[in-house]
Amino acid sequence: MDIKIIKSIFRNLEGYENNTLTIDFLAAKRVYELESDENIVTKLVNNIYKLNSISLAGINASGKTTTLNIISDNLKVFIQNQSLNYQMIISNYFEEQLEIENYFYYDGFVYKLTSFIKKDNGNQSLIFDEEFLYKKKVNSNIAKKRFSSFRRC
Repeated sequence: MDIKIIKSIFRNLEGYENNTLTIDFLAAKRVYELESDENIVTKLVNNIYKLNSISLAGINASGKTTTLNIISDNLKVFIQNQSLNYQMIISNYFEEQLEIENYFYYDGFVYKLTSFIKKDNGNQSLIFDEEFLYKKKVNSNIAKKRFSSFRRC
């Protein structure tokens, strides 16, 4: 399976502006053929590309390492299929419940998975409280701004 994570939004995450961290792996600017040829980006559909690497910049103690650890924990659970673990770095950055909204691309479809993770300090565990999965087919002429948006029902 070649599932690609394209965007992650973390809500109720302490230490971030408005307690929210958003990581978008989609290329925002025009992609040139050379970038695709040198595997800087991966083509998903039409003119929509996923960045193969991102960079974080900031002064000392601005949260770069924390952000990398949060991304790593997210990938472990949602891409590598590892279990939630109280020892994960992410458990240090929320009190009761964390909301994670992940967007994935696979085989012509975009998926939105909204997960609510609860912390049980007494048992020192993290558990999935609720999850909601949405799916939509993307066609070759979809606009970049509509690629990872879902209509409310």
